Amino acid sequence: MKRLLTGFFMLTAINVLAQKDISLEFQADIFSRHYWRGFVFGNTPAIEPQITLSAGRFSLNLWAAQTINETYSEIDLIPSYYLGNFEISFLDYYNPVQDETNRFFDFSRTMNRHSGELMLTYNGEGKFPLSLMAATFLYGDRHLDTDKHMFSTYVQAGLPFSLAGSDAELSVGLSPWESFYSEQFAVVHAGLSVSDQIKAGEGVTLPYSLSLFANPSTAEAWVIFSFGFNRIRNRN
Repeated sequence: MKRLLTGFFMLTAINVLAQKDISLEFQADIFSRHYWRGFVFGNTPAIEPQITLSAGRFSLNLWAAQTINETYSEIDLIPSYYLGNFEISFLDYYNPVQDETNRFFDFSRTMNRHSGELMLTYNGEGKFPLSLMAATFLYGDRHLDTDKHMFSTYVQAGLPFSLAGSDAELSVGLSPWESFYSEQFAVVHAGLSVSDQIKAGEGVTLPYSLSLFANPSTAEAWVIFSFGFNRIRNRN
């Protein structure tokens, strides 16, 4: 597994660097809570930096999250390939366990802190720009009782629109079977997000957002605010 992942990420990086036109995007945000697909992780605000190297149809993203009180942390490596309105991505999630020994390159059965997911996204255009996403875990997703891999799958639909000059999106997500997200078929996410940005110079913006998220299957809801810094550099 370690060799497979290393080779996959290196191949993506080589494809990106071989391109003539390259863009490098850096973003860092602070979120009032770290929310993901119907769940909140940690109990304090989270700092979430990321950097993305893009060229042609390829991109390579390094993303991380760290709650202020260190109750939750995460590091993700995400190579992606774009074809028209479609995007295929592979996400390697690294989630160290608090107060335990964690080794990034240890993929043994007892020490592995990685999980891997294949994701396909469609971004519509025109008068009805519906977005669709489906993602399935391929490893690191074992049932706590049976120890069998669950292939946890998440499907989400989103409808972006303009709200008083700002970007907004309605979204709903579900788990089609027993998985990490739920014990059976369930709608685990429903949300409304509004986002905008402040221009702070050439290639520099300060994005911010306010979201209302809910997990209908657990009857929980959260209001989450974020504010960040974004800069894009291009090499031609």
